[in-house]
Amino acid sequence: MKVLVIFVLVLSLINGEKLNMLKSNKTPKKPYNKNVENTAVCDECKVIITRFAAALEDPEKVNELKAILRMLCHETSYVEECKLFVSRLDYFIAHIQTYLKDPENACKHLRMCANRRIETFHRKSMLYFNSFNDKKTLAVRFFTTDHRNSLLCEECEFAVDELKRVVDEKKSQQKVKQFLSEEICSRLGKYQGSCDVMLNEFLPTIFEELDKMLSDGKEVSFF
Repeated sequence: MKVLVIFVLVLSLINGEKLNMLKSNKTPKKPYNKNVENTAVCDECKVIITRFAAALEDPEKVNELKAILRMLCHETSYVEECKLFVSRLDYFIAHIQTYLKDPENACKHLRMCANRRIETFHRKSMLYFNSFNDKKTLAVRFFTTDHRNSLLCEECEFAVDELKRVVDEKKSQQKVKQFLSEEICSRLGKYQGSCDVMLNEFLPTIFEELDKMLSDGKEVSFF
């Protein structure tokens, strides 16, 4: 469940970044090399975004999410405000679904795609791996298969570190808070103030938990 709540915050980050660019009349920078091969990290990110987008279109799964979130509301000191927040979940989902239709663009905002650091790491890893490909012995084939898996794990760990950098940025955290305040709390009428207070108390804890989760790149990559 913690992962699910955190993913909602990550989606808020994607959406908040897009809204920020629209308000400031900015467009995302183009990748420095359009012909670069997508990394395993980029491909995996797009798969995950696609799966979550499909899940958000399933009424049964959305209702399950609401039920779980309502139970979590009783763990806070703002039970009623939290439940109202959850009641607006449909609006939140409808708002972000548009952005999830373009998984690659969403992953770019998370720095999982079109990230120079990850792409450079990927290129060097593949060059190192391919240097063994001309060898044809069975022993070498076993070695290269195992070695390639090891390189993919290292690439994933590197990507986790990149995501952690995004999450740890104060401006990223502010974008999430601003998005939730403007798109959810502002629609709760007399509970708007309490909702904003709840965000002020709740979000730092979530970001702290996310930071701890992303601190162990190997565990996240294995998951």
